[in-house]
Amino acid sequence: MINLDFLHPYPRYGVAAALLGMGDEYNLDDLTDLKTIALLAAQSIDRALNRYTLRTENNPLNEANTVLKYDYLKGIKVDPGQKSGQTAGNGYYLAPHIITNDKSSANTVAEARVIRDLLLKTKEEDLLKSQQKLKRSYAPLTSKINNGKQSMAEPRANLLEAAFTVITTLTEYKPAAQVFGTKGASNTTVIPDLPLIGVNSNPLIDFVRLFADLQYQVGKDFKESSSPFHSTIDPKDRKYRRPPIFRGNYPDAPRDGSLGVVSLVAAIGAWAKMGETFRGDTRAAFATRVLDLLAGAPLYIISYEENRQESFGHHLVKIALEDDLADLIQSAHQAKLLGVEKIDDPKLKLYKFFFDRFLQQFSQPAFRDFLATRAEYPNNLSPLIEQYMATEHKNLSPELIKSARAYGQSLNRAAYRAAKKEKEEDVNNGRTPRDLREYKNRILVQFESTIMSTKSPVALLSQMNTISGRLTGYEIDEDAGLFMEAIAGWLPTKDNTSLAQELITAFMRLNSYVPSEKPDSNKTNSSADESGPLND
Repeated sequence: MINLDFLHPYPRYGVAAALLGMGDEYNLDDLTDLKTIALLAAQSIDRALNRYTLRTENNPLNEANTVLKYDYLKGIKVDPGQKSGQTAGNGYYLAPHIITNDKSSANTVAEARVIRDLLLKTKEEDLLKSQQKLKRSYAPLTSKINNGKQSMAEPRANLLEAAFTVITTLTEYKPAAQVFGTKGASNTTVIPDLPLIGVNSNPLIDFVRLFADLQYQVGKDFKESSSPFHSTIDPKDRKYRRPPIFRGNYPDAPRDGSLGVVSLVAAIGAWAKMGETFRGDTRAAFATRVLDLLAGAPLYIISYEENRQESFGHHLVKIALEDDLADLIQSAHQAKLLGVEKIDDPKLKLYKFFFDRFLQQFSQPAFRDFLATRAEYPNNLSPLIEQYMATEHKNLSPELIKSARAYGQSLNRAAYRAAKKEKEEDVNNGRTPRDLREYKNRILVQFESTIMSTKSPVALLSQMNTISGRLTGYEIDEDAGLFMEAIAGWLPTKDNTSLAQELITAFMRLNSYVPSEKPDSNKTNSSADESGPLND
């Protein structure tokens, strides 16, 4: 017999996906003999091949067509390659959840069918013999090894391990997107390292069940123009284009060609707030249980080209369940990076990476990396920064943190007022004025340079209060009094100075303007100062 819970996390995921895909035909208690397990695997591979290729019958050259409607090609007809004509140039695409590449796609299908057939005809006593080669076409984590011999060879596994590896590679029941990395675009997935069997639940199966329902939410109640399987034809070139599902197969997936655990946690958090029951429990309770299991567990980000490991803490669970994490992520991604104007600037990609890592770790080193990119943040990131400060620095009271926020916001308003004054002076003196944001950015850079150069908390307060008053003629907000009084008494140690610098810098970067609506996902790097008044 085989203990399926002892499998590597990758094929173990295939077991959970197979059980879900077969509906009520099987459950974990049914897997008591090898032939039943083999039959489950064979049926699951057949089913997964029905979700292998996305194709459209709409011809983009037909001017009557404005939309390309994609659907899955029946598994029996799947035959990737030039010979069959099933290529991207003809409107046939490898579905984003298939973890292989176009060059290996035909081999992936062939190997899947071979393993399916072997499962049905192999004798029970031979199912556990390690004689099946793990080929990269269906096992993306493997590579040829030497094993002390002269030639390289694929590692071997028993037929059931190979079968469930195939199922993980093919199943639609996993987070996936086409991600743009150092080696180009590649289908990528997130595989959690969870056990099949837990104390009071089946953790991995529960995750797959929840994710399958997330996918259902993507596909229901959509209009034709917003379907994740419909692609709008560009009248300028009228070419085949991949549908939006390639940017992520779950709600609020990143739309910038990336994939990670933060957006997945955000989607689960939103799912928890939908109400109704799920498998005899509230969605909130079910989601909380799954997220608590995921917190601290390794999550593998896997593609045919590369793989890495991520994890997150319980703080992210709290944010996802109590706040709108997807909105926070979107807002952070729309921050105005100083000196960055183009959306493909490498600094923007690095900034997003550091922000995601900060959310995952909620540690001082990760927060400092996030602060390393100078930017102005949307105002609604304030609760996130406040929560981090309260979590990482237990000696800071909520009242003190809110007072620090008032101090930082006073400086941000001072920069705005000074920027308006400079622009008006340029206009009055006949000089061509620049964008208001440019004036403000330059002042914020000066502020940050002064903040980071100070040697003690007292010196920091003294210099910033003086500069702010000189530029604007306004005093610091009275709500900042508690903060100024507190840090004026801090000893001039390196740690105290660093903490004061981080508090002021982080809160100063929050734009003083509070929008009345959620940020528009179609706008990037917009200036809130110019789109509405400040809350002075």
